[in-house]
Amino acid sequence: MPDGQNSVEFVAFDMNERQWSLKVSTRNEGKYAKPWLKGEWDDYVHQKGLKKGDKVILTVQEEENGERIYRIRAERKHFGFWYSIDDQQ
Repeated sequence: MPDGQNSVEFVAFDMNERQWSLKVSTRNEGKYAKPWLKGEWDDYVHQKGLKKGDKVILTVQEEENGERIYRIRAERKHFGFWYSIDDQQ
């Protein structure tokens, strides 16, 4: 998170280059600063068919010009191995 802020909005690209408008925030109250997602998060979960136990990985890459490229991918564990859910669509 940027200093002094508890949220950031961004567009993340999935493995199929589809764009998802997301906002990640941390709670200001409580013992732990637990992150939560908003924006098109519910649509992402539904479209990918995510289930309890699946893993979502958000990454950011900063380009030389200062632009940030966000990526999102979902994985599911099957027989002890993680595989990309995006590859199955």
